[in-house]
Amino acid sequence: MPEYKVPSIEPLHIDKLIAGDGIGITVTTTNIEVYGCSNFTINRMDADLPGCKFDFDISFDHLKITGKYNIDGRILLIPIKGQGTMGSDVYDAKAKCSLKCELFKEKGSNDDFAHFTGLEMAIDVNKGKLHLDNLFGNERLLGEVINTAINLNFRQFIEELKPLIQKTLSEFMLVTANNIISGYTYETVFPN
Repeated sequence: MPEYKVPSIEPLHIDKLIAGDGIGITVTTTNIEVYGCSNFTINRMDADLPGCKFDFDISFDHLKITGKYNIDGRILLIPIKGQGTMGSDVYDAKAKCSLKCELFKEKGSNDDFAHFTGLEMAIDVNKGKLHLDNLFGNERLLGEVINTAINLNFRQFIEELKPLIQKTLSEFMLVTANNIISGYTYETVFPN
């Protein structure tokens, strides 16, 4: 629904995610397509309408992710560097989310409007596989060894990247959530 600045969720397209902080790795992904986002289960939902806070748990059986990547740093104590195409299958993914908002009045209106101010997300991925093409440039054998090491230790790989993944996904979803409710009164979005 582009007129509402809401991305399609099947596939979910993310132009760019840049993740990098003090853990010694920088990852930039572009042209990301995530398939399977429309097949989710809401396992828990707690809405505190007066407090403008929403807590929910969601799960996905399978997500297929494709895109371009650029990675430089260390993961699982292994130096890793490369850029190219990537593909991943993620199984049994879960997210615990807490979404906070504040109410405000628009100029010339007595109605309350909401603006989401924060989204905290804790993710867990049970299993998956990843393939990064063109790791280390023309060093194909080394790239395959690293891909194999990542896949044999997929949970640990995700654990090391989890702070970056959670931060970038939270920021992306916060913008999306605000685009969805923009221009609508709180009562319209969250009727009693």
